[in-house]
Amino acid sequence: MVSDPELIKQILDTEFRSFADRRPPPIDVKSSFSFILPALTGGDWDRMHRIYKYVFTPENELKIIPKVNDCCDQLIDAWNQRIFDKDNEIDTDVSLRNLALDMIAWTVFGTRVSPEFTEGTRKLTQCLLPMRFIMTLFPKTVERMSRTIQPYVDSHDKYFLDYLNQEIILRDRNDDCGNDFLQLFMNLRKSNSFGQLICSANSVPDVDLLNKQEMIWQLFTFPFWGFESMSATLGFALYELALNPDIQDRLRNEIITICDNHNNNNRSVNINSFDKLIYLEAFLLEVHRKYPVFYRLSRRLTEDAVVGADTGIVMSKQQIINIPVHALHHNPSYYPEPQLFEPDRFMPENIVNIKPYTYLAYGSGPRQCIAKRFAQMQLKLVLCRMLCEYEFYKLIDTTVPPVYRKNPEAVTVSQPLVLGIKKWIQN
Repeated sequence: MVSDPELIKQILDTEFRSFADRRPPPIDVKSSFSFILPALTGGDWDRMHRIYKYVFTPENELKIIPKVNDCCDQLIDAWNQRIFDKDNEIDTDVSLRNLALDMIAWTVFGTRVSPEFTEGTRKLTQCLLPMRFIMTLFPKTVERMSRTIQPYVDSHDKYFLDYLNQEIILRDRNDDCGNDFLQLFMNLRKSNSFGQLICSANSVPDVDLLNKQEMIWQLFTFPFWGFESMSATLGFALYELALNPDIQDRLRNEIITICDNHNNNNRSVNINSFDKLIYLEAFLLEVHRKYPVFYRLSRRLTEDAVVGADTGIVMSKQQIINIPVHALHHNPSYYPEPQLFEPDRFMPENIVNIKPYTYLAYGSGPRQCIAKRFAQMQLKLVLCRMLCEYEFYKLIDTTVPPVYRKNPEAVTVSQPLVLGIKKWIQN
């Protein structure tokens, strides 16, 4: 376990190549998730990482973000109906998981949520994550059962494999060009100039480097990594707004002033104003500080390396290093009164006091979250829409503090975050 910021800087940034790989599964049980970007190593990761850079460009993200607005419309309609029916209580876990699921379906796969899509995602996130946990705790037992486990793992890919194979054939036949991540990957698969650029960087023959199977594998990254993280982060954000009405009012005032979105019937938000929402930026940074998506980051040495200039510690190739993100974010030496939710920590006049490499919500260095900018854009848009429509408040049944699930990987709650909701009326 490494918690010294200077050593973290060495591992994640300055000597990245010596610590380039993530922690692998304890045993070799193959699934589509063995080939997604976060699981790749060495040259395979280098190549696919360059491909992702062509997907996650500001231009591409701005084309897709209106679909997030569509998903917000559906959630707002549902919440308005609840309020009309005199039901002013929301379970954030249910509501925001539905929203996150709809956003993934619409922005990634170009479809709206269906019972089949919901069940397919449930299998991916609710079955394979516990499987990884079991594999970590009982690797020898799982290894002996690998032949039995493999069909179980394969069965959880089936819905998305079938859907993507059919959708790609349909789009190829109709030359369909939807604004979604599936289409972006398909465009790169067809682009000669892109193929030549990747080839020249790798010194390999000029071939169709992003083949259909690879494209399908990469699309699995979105529901597997994006679903739980998006819904959990939004849930904690609304929770803190309900517990801190002064912060909620300040945030809403900034959004209304900057985005000029004072009309409750106006369902548009000026995305170009996001850079001016300084307090919203600080608010989200504080949400990720107090509730990071993952408890830790892991890296595997790709070669023998000395950790720290003066330590004399030599670590061997293949060894695993863990970085305790949650502990860093709650260390009072770096964040005074860490249990206090205080967005002002990250306002421009204060953020300069935060020690580098003590804030790792999205990681750092070349292997930080490549979808960081798009994820932040989604979070800002959703919160802008919600705060221009509603007030959130604490109920008797609101659990304070949250009760966390005993999960060694992700920061999630075991009891629902139940909040009150009512229409916001401008004075």
